[in-house]
Amino acid sequence: MDVLPRINAQTKQCIEDFNNLIKQQGHLVEQLNQLIKEKEEHTIPLVSTVRKLIEHGLSRDEILDITNISSEEFDRIVSKDRRCQLPYIYLNDEESKEFEKLLEDIHKSKDIYELIDAEKERERIKFIHRVLLRYQKEMDLLSPQENEDSGEKMVKYLERAVKSEQAKSAYSSLVRIFGNEIKRKREEVLIKVSDD
Repeated sequence: MDVLPRINAQTKQCIEDFNNLIKQQGHLVEQLNQLIKEKEEHTIPLVSTVRKLIEHGLSRDEILDITNISSEEFDRIVSKDRRCQLPYIYLNDEESKEFEKLLEDIHKSKDIYELIDAEKERERIKFIHRVLLRYQKEMDLLSPQENEDSGEKMVKYLERAVKSEQAKSAYSSLVRIFGNEIKRKREEVLIKVSDD
């Protein structure tokens, strides 16, 4: 007879403990959902972050350090999104070759004097100017003509506005890329000098 009440008491206690666990689990699920919601509000998208860092002329290693992603993940993002591929701006074949040569001149600098050479700086400025002149010529081709109807004129105005934004983006991207490459090389040169 003593066994039955004890089993009933244990059963009631187990049911009560089980109900308490269910309540605790429900409370923990609510907390988890709240944390997930807060994290999503404060998380920035990885692809757009990588794209912006590339646009600002940061190196691959700098981007890997900032984003804390693997090299393989970086390669996957860059290969899937054309806007992530350097240079970010559109350069024709001739401009691309000159751009690579100007970057190579920066990378081959042996000392600080080569790096800040006034003639090389003029070459970079002339290059940027030529790219902007090409954009200007492309915009001039989009000038509305007298005999066009208002719809065609509106389309050309919109295309000119887009081209103007592309020119501004090209200018700031080129300046940032050259500036960042010079900064990186300067640090490398100064570290080398201090080690000697």
